[in-house]
Amino acid sequence: VLLTSMMSIAMLASIASGATYALFTAEDTVNVAVTAGKVAIDASVNADSMKTYSFDWTDETGQTFENGGTATYNSESGILVLDRLTPGDGINFDIEIKNNSNINIIYRIVCGAVLDKADSEGSQKLVDALIANATVNGKVMNFSAGDATPWINLGPSNEKIIAKVNVELPSVAGDQNYLQGKSAGLFFNVEAIQGNGSYADAYVTNVEQLSAATKLGAKAVLLNDIVVEDASLFNGANINLNGYNLL
Repeated sequence: VLLTSMMSIAMLASIASGATYALFTAEDTVNVAVTAGKVAIDASVNADSMKTYSFDWTDETGQTFENGGTATYNSESGILVLDRLTPGDGINFDIEIKNNSNINIIYRIVCGAVLDKADSEGSQKLVDALIANATVNGKVMNFSAGDATPWINLGPSNEKIIAKVNVELPSVAGDQNYLQGKSAGLFFNVEAIQGNGSYADAYVTNVEQLSAATKLGAKAVLLNDIVVEDASLFNGANINLNGYNLL
């Protein structure tokens, strides 16, 4: 111990007496690698689950209706087309929602309808006539009402959530001829945000999602510019433009 102390004093004296000596330095580096968490949800129709029917008639392949109508799912576009429905026709199918996130998330599922702009009144009548609903975790949602599940917590488990969907044009008493040739769209929107995100925010990219969010009383956060035909419909709505515009 004594030798060490003396050497230290001598070294210090040498440094202090020489003006041209550089200071002793040392450095080391701690590298901090940053990887952002990922929130990712995939949703697709399970084509094998599609079952079409017309009253008591059924097609286990899920491709046709008794009067010649068809059900076609395009896996690339994610669009299921129900063509030439007649009263009594319907379809059951599953939508599989896979959590590909690597962090805790909260998610919800919003159902809604998209009207044919060329005939919005007739299109709305078709939507009103349809039985169109989805069941997720026991929650039944109606497409025409723009219903949504509650926000649901989910860990990064790659778990699949199954939504069971039914769409039917029921046969009812009275004249249904006013529905001939009408068209409409139904959408099934899966929203997911990081687990500690705001439950009240709904992130929207089009006017249909904006309408559904405002009907639910959520704060709509725009992710891009959105074209709306009548901006007055959203007067008083809780909308965060987020740097974008309603055009």
